[in-house]
Amino acid sequence: MSDFIRKLRKTLKNSATDLLGVCIPAVQFNRSMDIAMGGQNLTKEQIRKLEENLRENPGDLNIRILLVARYSEFEPEEKENRLRHIRWLVENAPAHAITGSPFCQIHVSQDDYQQIKSLWNYQLKKHVRNAKVQLNAASYFFHQDKELAEKCLKAAIKISPNNEEYKSKLSHLYSLWDGHETEAFYELEKLCQGPDSEDLFYEMSDLPSRAFDAKDFEKAAKYANRLIELCEKYRENWNYGNAWNEAHTVLGRIAFNNGDIDAAKHHLHLSSVDIGTPQTRSFGPSLDLAKDLATAKETSAVLAYLDAHERLCGLDNNWAFEVRYKLDYGTEEPATSSIPAREHYDDCKMKHQLTALKSREPALRKEHLAELIESTKSSIERWQRRSRETNPELTEETIRYAERTLEAQKQHLKNLELLSQSSE
Repeated sequence: MSDFIRKLRKTLKNSATDLLGVCIPAVQFNRSMDIAMGGQNLTKEQIRKLEENLRENPGDLNIRILLVARYSEFEPEEKENRLRHIRWLVENAPAHAITGSPFCQIHVSQDDYQQIKSLWNYQLKKHVRNAKVQLNAASYFFHQDKELAEKCLKAAIKISPNNEEYKSKLSHLYSLWDGHETEAFYELEKLCQGPDSEDLFYEMSDLPSRAFDAKDFEKAAKYANRLIELCEKYRENWNYGNAWNEAHTVLGRIAFNNGDIDAAKHHLHLSSVDIGTPQTRSFGPSLDLAKDLATAKETSAVLAYLDAHERLCGLDNNWAFEVRYKLDYGTEEPATSSIPAREHYDDCKMKHQLTALKSREPALRKEHLAELIESTKSSIERWQRRSRETNPELTEETIRYAERTLEAQKQHLKNLELLSQSSE
């Protein structure tokens, strides 16, 4: 086979996803995410071989996706390689789904962020009529340059006025932007006016909380009750648990604001019933109503909700434990307010994890133990890397805290492994 044919086949193979994406963006996105997730488990030897292949074929998009997903922004020895691939993708594939994904965003280094920001500004001028480029740039600016993200999203909507994804993204941007709660609600409300459908069920899932944040409590209650009706209609839909938790959380918060604590506690309980979804099992259900009731010292109701929260998504959710910690120790002081406060918080969290695991039914204990063992191993690796870093700005107290935390995590891992062995 001639070199020309080999190169042609490779080009066609690498372009297939892009050609599909022109007509069906979801295909390109899903395919790209599948490749990216596969890249996260690459070994060092596999990385080396891929980088060698890339030197011969720099336009191999699939290899770029694998590597940009594998390299970590938080590892000094990998950061520059990640930046190199992001730079190439922004310069050569600014409209591609991977370039607008979290794999191509920068959060740690402001110098790196500004470098890629400059490339995006160039691409925006070059592709002024390309809605996908505008959308991807908005995704990059989303958290650090909200005014620029808003400008890009409005440009994308102007180019494609019927694209609901762009409008939904604009509403989400406003929801993260202090002072723009009303815009977040109005933008989403406009998308939720159609007849009953599963698409409407998805769109409406955030509408009650957007109305609540905009302080339109009448509409918040209206849409929460409407969402409950849709939950009953689409009970078998995977989004059921998210929507059910959202609706009762908002109704409970409205009751709490009106001084009806009993109704608020009732909705807190309902919001935790039968709500297992990919999101709630990963990140946990909402804690907003639990936090409200914690301020009213409704300890029993809140702890029951936190117990349900932990059974659902495990024992390593820091947001949930913060609520529990403040209830247990009657403090509003942040756990990070001082190094002694951090140490006390860390010790209490590890103690709680061991206690809670012992009370779990065997199957759930095994599942949560496995998760905690892996997360503790990862934590130990991070603290070991940190202990090897040389930073003249570190104080003796900070160094001592790092050393103490590393030893505490190692002991915690031993305790978890002993519990795992005794449970077999």
